[in-house]
Amino acid sequence: MSRQPHDVFREKLMNSHRLIHSVILAAAFMLWCAPPASAGPMEDEQLYVVPESEKLIDSELIDRMRRVSVRPDELTRIQVLNVIAEHRMTDLSDQVMRLLEDDRLLVQLQAMRAVDALNLRDTAKQLVTIATAGNEDSPAARERTMLADQLLARWNHPRTASIWTARLGKPGVSQSLTHSALKALAICTERGPEIEQAIQRVVMDVTRPPGLRLTAAETLGKRVSRGSEHDAKKLIASGLLGRLLAVRMLASHESSEAIQLLVGLASDNQPAVAGAALARLLAIDAKYIWPLAPQALKSTDPKVRKFAVRSLATHNTQNAVNLLVQALDDAHPQVRTTARHSLRALAKDNARREQMLKACHQQFTAYVNKPAEVQRPMWRIIEQVALLVGELDDKPAANKLLALRDFARQEVREAAIISLRELAVPQTFDPMVQY
Repeated sequence: MSRQPHDVFREKLMNSHRLIHSVILAAAFMLWCAPPASAGPMEDEQLYVVPESEKLIDSELIDRMRRVSVRPDELTRIQVLNVIAEHRMTDLSDQVMRLLEDDRLLVQLQAMRAVDALNLRDTAKQLVTIATAGNEDSPAARERTMLADQLLARWNHPRTASIWTARLGKPGVSQSLTHSALKALAICTERGPEIEQAIQRVVMDVTRPPGLRLTAAETLGKRVSRGSEHDAKKLIASGLLGRLLAVRMLASHESSEAIQLLVGLASDNQPAVAGAALARLLAIDAKYIWPLAPQALKSTDPKVRKFAVRSLATHNTQNAVNLLVQALDDAHPQVRTTARHSLRALAKDNARREQMLKACHQQFTAYVNKPAEVQRPMWRIIEQVALLVGELDDKPAANKLLALRDFARQEVREAAIISLRELAVPQTFDPMVQY
């Protein structure tokens, strides 16, 4: 009996359904047996490793550069040296050392720049000769001497400190070369009482330009860690320049007398003095700044206020918390952010954490759902408080954060959204999606 066309069609349709069903079951089984999926190449995988780039210089180019470097004209030699320095052609080091002996000053200067780029320490003998001569007949000659100072100091070449100390006491030397000698001595590790005494004489010499004395004081502060307290006292009594010199001289001191002097300088009405003193006290121990913090937070200089805020991060008291909460409203963003970080550091103490959260909720209550003219003046502290409750994982604050979506300033609205995302309270999902 022959089958009807519709029977054939029905049979084919059922076969296709069975095939689809079996494919789905097989896929489901494979997914069930498969290991958990990874986060993907955007997070913890790399599809491939990017090889480090490698600069290759053709040997033929090296040969051509070598042939060109022997041409006598000045401009060609300068250009060759510039290319060698730019591309770090170490195969042409011998040509750089040869051109360093060129009679023309500009060629020598460019050769020294190539020496710097290739780190050719075998040229130290020639550089010592240049630094000792201290030639400054022209701007190029002066630059050559200063570059020689820089390279010898960076390489810590032995027995070069005497060159620079001799220059400090030599009459008629320009400020540029004296500055260069002082900066070289700040890097040089060679020690000796005669070196420190030569620098000290520059600091205490009132006939020297102020800028030169400040550089000398900074150099002395890097080299000497004791014994400058007596001179610092004299300088402090001489006026503003003296206080600036004193705080630089004490940059490495830790004696009780030096700390006492620094505490006095930290209360100076000049931010340049107070900031340097606070930085040194913070490096010694933040506890020396705690009594000064209330006054420092009133300074017109944000760096001074920031040092005070940083010191309070280790002062686990209610007074410190109150000062930091006030600093959340600072006009400078770095001071506000640092104050929030200091509060977060203090929150490791559970009791202190509860006090902070109580203060945060008080700020929310005072300014949430208020008119724009009430909200705008206090937007800075509300922004930082909104971020802080998220960082402290204060889930009860989620509803108050939701209310900040309509705050008058965008900075606060963004901070609230960031913290809501971190808290991830399920009840806030729908309002967040609708927003």
